Order: sequence, then C-alpha cells, then structure tokens
Amino acid sequence: MRRILPKESASGSCILAIHVTKAPNKPKSRTRLTPEAREKMILDEAVRYFAEYGLNAPTRELARRLGVTQPLIYRYFPNKERLIERLFEQLVAERWDPEWESELVDRKVPLANRLTSFFLSYTSYLFTYEHMRTFFFMWLAGDGLRERFAGSPNRRFFRLIAKELRQEFRLPSPTAIPITKIEEELVWGLLGSVMYLGIREFVFGIAPRVSKRRLVRAQVSIFLKGIKPELEAAVSNRKPRPRRSKKPTA
Repeated sequence: MRRILPKESASGSCILAIHVTKAPNKPKSRTRLTPEAREKMILDEAVRYFAEYGLNAPTRELARRLGVTQPLIYRYFPNKERLIERLFEQLVAERWDPEWESELVDRKVPLANRLTSFFLSYTSYLFTYEHMRTFFFMWLAGDGLRERFAGSPNRRFFRLIAKELRQEFRLPSPTAIPITKIEEELVWGLLGSVMYLGIREFVFGIAPRVSKRRLVRAQVSIFLKGIKPELEAAVSNRKPRPRRSKKPTA
C-alpha cells in the first residue's frame, strides 16, 4: 500500500514523498495431514537427514528441519531405534519386488541376461545420494541391522540365484545337495561388486566413468565365466541327501 506524505526539503519548502508500506501477511492455513502422510513425511526427511549426518545425528535437529516438535516424532516412533528400524524396513523389505524372483527363474531367458536385468532394476531406486548413504551408515551401525539385512529378502535371493547357477552348469539340484555356504558367499560377492558402484559414487564421491548398465553386464559376465570350478568343488564335497524310502502300501 502506498501513502503520499508531505516532507520538508532543505530549503524549507514542502515536497511530496511516497511512502510504501507492506500489507500484513495473512497467516498460512496449515494442512492437516493424516497419520500415514505424517509418518511418510518424517521418514522421507529422515532418510535425507541421516544420509548427511549419519545415524548418530540427534532427532532434535530432524524435528527442526521438519518444522515440528521432537515429541511429535516420538508420537509416531517410540524412540530413535524404532525410527531407524522403520527406515530399514522401508529401504529394504518394502522395496523388494516379487516380480524380480519370477524373472530370475524364467529359464527361457539366458541367465546372464536375467542377472543383469535384476541388478539394474534393484539398483534403479537404490543408487541415490539419500538411499546409498543411509544404507552405508546402517551397515556400519550394527545393533542387529547388519544381521537383518543379511536375513532380509537378500537371503532368499541368494539361494534363488545359487539354484539357477546349479541349473546353468548342470550340477545337482538343491533338493539333492543343499546349497552350500560357499555358494551363498559367492553370490554375496557378486552383489557386493554391484553395490560398490553406488558406494563409490555416493559415499566416496567418485562416479564411474562408464554407464552402470555396461559395468553391471561386465561384472555378471566375469562372475559367470569364473564361478563354475568353484561351484563344482563346493558340490563335490557334499554328500547327496539320502532318498526317503517309500512306505509299502497296504
């Protein structure tokens, strides 16, 4: 709003001056969020916050960034440990796509193509600054998170790939000889080589100079070309399961 006010000049004559005043700000109406939307808002900001400062960062600062009180956060999450567990569930278990498993066992497609497609899909959401760094801090944190990560869908996925490797190289099926620990560890190694691409870019700050698609395809190819002797050795050291004798029918 503008007001024209009289103002005395240095010579004593009166001149007109324009004085501009701002209209008072109207208070913004706050949108009332549902409990589900509020929880999602907290989790989304928590991922960004912990990605920057690590899991030891205080929730007081998280509340300030959210524009809420610290007690409100604890209304949705009883303590910080539960908040971090909920983040873990959101980043791991809830992001697992069941279709990945059906695609991995589709033997009409070459195994190299299946593995490459899976890893490209798996990392499509994971390879971001927030997700990759939060994952990294979770792995370092302990408190059972590492064990839960190993026992999450990853373990089922490891055994699934190990089974397909047996089929690829015409080795006894897991029903005849159970999947060995060394087989699981070898699949862990493949996963680790792919995950390192994200760690390198978002934790170390050194982005690969080649496309992720090309690198993943190359890592899968190297893995498949070198793993056969190790699988054969692992399986040959295990005795087949004894066959159950059929009960005679009356």
